[in-house]
Amino acid sequence: MFFALEVKAPWPEKLPKGRVLDPHTRHATLAFVGEISLSDLFQHAFPRPSFKVGLVGVFNECLFLPFHHPNVVAWKFDWYDETKELREYRQKLLNWLNMHHYPLRDNPKDWLYHVTLSRKPFEKKEWQAAFKPLPMLTQSLHLYASLGHLDYQPLWSHSFIPPFQEIKHPSKTVYLINAENFNQIYQHAFAALAFYHPPLTSYYHTKNYSHLKEIIADLNFLIAQVKADQDCPLNTLHVYKDIQIKESIFQFEMIIDK
Repeated sequence: MFFALEVKAPWPEKLPKGRVLDPHTRHATLAFVGEISLSDLFQHAFPRPSFKVGLVGVFNECLFLPFHHPNVVAWKFDWYDETKELREYRQKLLNWLNMHHYPLRDNPKDWLYHVTLSRKPFEKKEWQAAFKPLPMLTQSLHLYASLGHLDYQPLWSHSFIPPFQEIKHPSKTVYLINAENFNQIYQHAFAALAFYHPPLTSYYHTKNYSHLKEIIADLNFLIAQVKADQDCPLNTLHVYKDIQIKESIFQFEMIIDK
């Protein structure tokens, strides 16, 4: 069994040959637990993360792991969001497992952010050639059981507030953006656009924000840059409903013109 974040992305419809994991089971592992009975593991309440909203990031490299004798294809990623709380939670989880004398296996201190896409057999050159940067997000934490043959079953789950959600509208594309601060508003709004048009991923930049108008202006400037470089279905962004704060969560609705 193992604890992991479920990862979502605008996955390519076709991937190179290999034993490819189903998109619904792709994950970023936090901590491996050895073989143990469910009754033993569930006798203590699991620690929960302190952050409320899911995280977003970008896949930026194709790796073959382990490096010396690779048997899996993995995509490395970096978070857009501040990862201090996530790293602290991972350490808290490892400490909790150790305190209760659960068997730990292969939990390195230096956490390599990655998601396994395929297991052997595979052709390295094909996977390297097929890789392109993509946005990604997580909005669920699971305790998984590995049942073999790439079958992973969630046994316990903790849900985060989604970084963004598409709102059904008869004539427009509208996203509800959720965040815990202004910088996250930019990151999550950018991720929503990148999920809509993945080539936008390469145009991400970091900056400190304190006003929504500045965020929308910068995102519209990025869209103009993309349109100058390539075909892009996006035109401009508008604020459909201004920021509201609900239980310390910033929310606003964003319209995409096409």
